[in-house]
Amino acid sequence: MKKLFSLACMKASVLFGGRPLLMPLSLLILALCLFAVRAAVTASAASEVNVCVVDECGGEYSKKLTESLSSAPGIKALFPASVAEAEDEISAGNAEALIVIPADYDDRVAGDNASGLIRVVTAPGSVSADMIRETVSGKMILLRAELRAKAALVSEGYDISRFDEYEMEFRSPTLYRVVEVGGSSADRAVFGKGFPGYEGFAALALMLLVLTLTKQFGARESRLVAGRLCSVRHGGSLAFSSDIAAVFGLCLIYSVPAFAIAPERSLPLALGLVSYSLCLTGLCLLLAKVGGSGRIDMASPFIALVTSILGGCFAELGSLSPALGLIAKFTPQGQLIAAASGKLVFCALLAAEGALLALVSRLVRRNA
Repeated sequence: MKKLFSLACMKASVLFGGRPLLMPLSLLILALCLFAVRAAVTASAASEVNVCVVDECGGEYSKKLTESLSSAPGIKALFPASVAEAEDEISAGNAEALIVIPADYDDRVAGDNASGLIRVVTAPGSVSADMIRETVSGKMILLRAELRAKAALVSEGYDISRFDEYEMEFRSPTLYRVVEVGGSSADRAVFGKGFPGYEGFAALALMLLVLTLTKQFGARESRLVAGRLCSVRHGGSLAFSSDIAAVFGLCLIYSVPAFAIAPERSLPLALGLVSYSLCLTGLCLLLAKVGGSGRIDMASPFIALVTSILGGCFAELGSLSPALGLIAKFTPQGQLIAAASGKLVFCALLAAEGALLALVSRLVRRNA
């Protein structure tokens, strides 16, 4: 056991080109990447947009407009004392738009010359500028339609005393109904709901990193050392066991920050990462034995990227097509995502795949 541990540590050092200090550096880089992804995944889109409203008119109709904007879904109206104060709010990033209602608003709102009734200023780079403009335009059109309808009825001699009874019909969105499909969770600020989340990126990062490091096992020098060990009694078993210990230990070490930084640390995720490490160990050993260092070095990013796309690391494939969802379950990344969601049968599947791949790599080595 002591020889196995010593040899495994030596081989782990070989994976870093004989520079062990690269391990904590790679751990730090991995942790920073995972932390950035976690921040992006867990950031929720704001449900409201702050809009500054400056009413310089103070009349009956301007108050109706401000009340209508205040009750509009998705908009939080702020009422600074002046335009200068509102511009300061926008400069500080506390609001995305400024709506100025001029002093002559009430006099002109029902007239034919409605050009330039109000002034709307949006912050540079505002992602909600279109929504704000459309909301303000809709409220303006609604208010003008009400006032012009009243004026037309009065000009025709109709009694409009009961007109206010129907005012709520003007102000309620009875023509349509919004239904959200796929749950009630808030949209992510960076990624949409179709993004599977943190586990998919962690699976990609771990595979890409470990595949890149284990290319050293395919180098000519490593093959020569393995050949010398095989010439000694029980040397082949010792070499094979130390390979597994070195790669599996490395995968577990990289899994620690992946688990620690996860938005939701759970037992299924921990078991999934351990079984995923076993699967990666078998895959890396097989690829290192089948190809030379140059070939495996070129193939590693391609293998990691393709299996991650098919595994649903970038999009929930099941919502796109049932067939794609089924294909995702045949990839290690898709199995890790499923295991992290509580389907522990995929943990056993990952471990079995790792054992099978390791056995195949052992047979390839014997026949080499």
